[in-house]
Amino acid sequence: MNKSLLALSAVCLLIVASCSKTKNDPEPDKEQTCNVKLVEHTYSSGSGNVTDKYYYSYDGQGRITRVDYGKEQSTEFQTFTYATNKVTWKGVDGDTEVYNLDANGRVTTAVQGDDVLKFKYNTDGQLIEVGTDDDVETFTYLNGNLVTSSFDGKIWMNLSYGSDEVKNSIVYAWVFGELLDYDEIGYRVASFIGKLSKNLPSKIIYEPGSDQTTADLIYTSDVTGKLTSVKMVSSYGASNSFTSEYKFTYECK
Repeated sequence: MNKSLLALSAVCLLIVASCSKTKNDPEPDKEQTCNVKLVEHTYSSGSGNVTDKYYYSYDGQGRITRVDYGKEQSTEFQTFTYATNKVTWKGVDGDTEVYNLDANGRVTTAVQGDDVLKFKYNTDGQLIEVGTDDDVETFTYLNGNLVTSSFDGKIWMNLSYGSDEVKNSIVYAWVFGELLDYDEIGYRVASFIGKLSKNLPSKIIYEPGSDQTTADLIYTSDVTGKLTSVKMVSSYGASNSFTSEYKFTYECK
């Protein structure tokens, strides 16, 4: 209900015991829900720039049901099917993964063929550990943001942050997708890994040290605050660099 209607109701309650709306009262504006409809990933290839396109479909609850490659209703697509406390993902080649969820909708185990990934969370609901019995990745946070990812106590990723905020799990998946290094599962489970980092990273350092790769991230948003693009400028060695960019198109209903 808009502010003018709230104010009118308050005045009426002071004057009489109740106040009903008249037929001429305007209906409050319905708040729109905006979902990412298209992701375009542009990157350098041997013959120039290449752009991959990913089209997203949703159910009535705003959950991802399908991702098409190249065009809408493509012959190459992946699907998400929902049941009580369970999500089943099916890939382009027919391979499947099953994500078992807790009462808060967070994935606790992910079944990938013969492998079972286990997920653990801290008291704030953020992911702190994922892996199999003999291959575990751990995460640390500072001020609500993920700052390190480690394997066997060795840091694999360092992340620094600016002021851009996370507002969409699909955007989060494309920015943080390489974080979960288990058959690219990070791109698929971002909606189910609990409380996300508060902000988007401004810099990611992969394998810190003499052979590290550094990625600087630049964000663009529209007038409504929706993030529309992410440019990643990566560098490694003395003079090697490459750029990739993600563009996000929304559908609002």
